Amino acid sequence: MKPSTANQAGVVTFSRRKRKSIARGCVMLILLAMQVGVVHAASETANEIKAENRGRSVISKPPALIVDPENDVRTLDDTLSRKERSPEEIAGVTIEQKLGAKLPLDAQFTNELGESVTLGDYFKSGRPVVLNLGYFQCPMLCGLVLNATLDVAKEMDLKVGKDYDILSVSFDPRDTAVVAKLKKQNYLKELGQAGADKGWHFLVGKDPSIKALTETVGFGYRWNPDRQEYVHAAALIILTPDGQVSRYLYGVKYVPRTTRLSLVEASENKIGNVVDSVLLYCFLYDANKGRYTLAALNIMRAGGVMTVLIISTVVLIALRRERKKQAMTEATDARD
Repeated sequence: MKPSTANQAGVVTFSRRKRKSIARGCVMLILLAMQVGVVHAASETANEIKAENRGRSVISKPPALIVDPENDVRTLDDTLSRKERSPEEIAGVTIEQKLGAKLPLDAQFTNELGESVTLGDYFKSGRPVVLNLGYFQCPMLCGLVLNATLDVAKEMDLKVGKDYDILSVSFDPRDTAVVAKLKKQNYLKELGQAGADKGWHFLVGKDPSIKALTETVGFGYRWNPDRQEYVHAAALIILTPDGQVSRYLYGVKYVPRTTRLSLVEASENKIGNVVDSVLLYCFLYDANKGRYTLAALNIMRAGGVMTVLIISTVVLIALRRERKKQAMTEATDARD
């Protein structure tokens, strides 16, 4: 029997064995494409993890590593070398993860324009927020964190003021609105995104409000009278649109994909795209590693569901074609 024939209606049909072979081939090709996609995603993630690890030189797990402006030096890849401090120097300088904690939205601060505001004023847009804690007179670490925040904002296709906001808050009660305004002008100029002035805010405040905020998010710091500076760790804190702590990103370099997925997750998929939603299903955030890692169980589940759907679709198409062929044959016989 020939592998394919053409009936009187001009429709090319295949033998049952040939149809089964074609169906198996289609299933194998689709499954292979899925596997290639997963491997490609894992490869991209691995490359980003390598880049992230090269930049995470100040602190990986708080509070072990803190920058010493006098003794730390830059390495060849333009990051900071690590220097251990004594337990007495870093006592209380920790970042305790408090996922789900609700910010004190009634806490009073002053914005870069000298206006009295509350934290709640910045959680009315429905957008997730990146919280950056530091102080504007910091000799080194805070500038590195702000620069890294700027870099990742420029690298992501999410836009400040449209998809998410940034809140840079000083924990030094000596900082003024004048300094905050200068900081904002400089960083907005460097960012160069239209509308970012409505999304990146610089705040200063007094001790009661500062302590209420830092204690809520678990951000510890300490004044060093000998060096006349604050000792603190480095991290960005991702907040939900209603002011709850969603994620911590440590260090002075932030991977765009990790930051993007953290924001998408905090927004409950209200920003981002379908690819982000799929990645959040296939990747889970590892708090110890500070990044998203492959979720093998979720991938297996998704693969199983996709396999069932693909096989079911192929079978349905084959049955439909078989019924159509049978109907056409019966119609031809009836005419004869």
